[in-house]
Amino acid sequence: MVGLLKRFILWVFSIDPEWMERNGWVNESIAGALGTTFFVLLATAVGLSPLTVVLATIIVFNVVSVLYELYVDPHGWENGVDCYMRIPAEVVVLTVYILTR
Repeated sequence: MVGLLKRFILWVFSIDPEWMERNGWVNESIAGALGTTFFVLLATAVGLSPLTVVLATIIVFNVVSVLYELYVDPHGWENGVDCYMRIPAEVVVLTVYILTR
């Protein structure tokens, strides 16, 4: 499964590698927003309190993010740069979640 994911990611990068290299922050922001939204919806569906949703999302999303960088990302771990680029989108999604509760 991990090999299949790596091949898919390499294929996506091969479409336009220069654009992907220059605009990696766009990809990571989208991944951060979608990933955070997924975990917020999942935690909410389970019935967790708003504070627990926020804490669980921060912990689970960042752990999954680091594991993805270590084991799936074909470029590997580069000082956590990709994980850091996901954090602003994570903060925005969690802020919107808190403000709409």
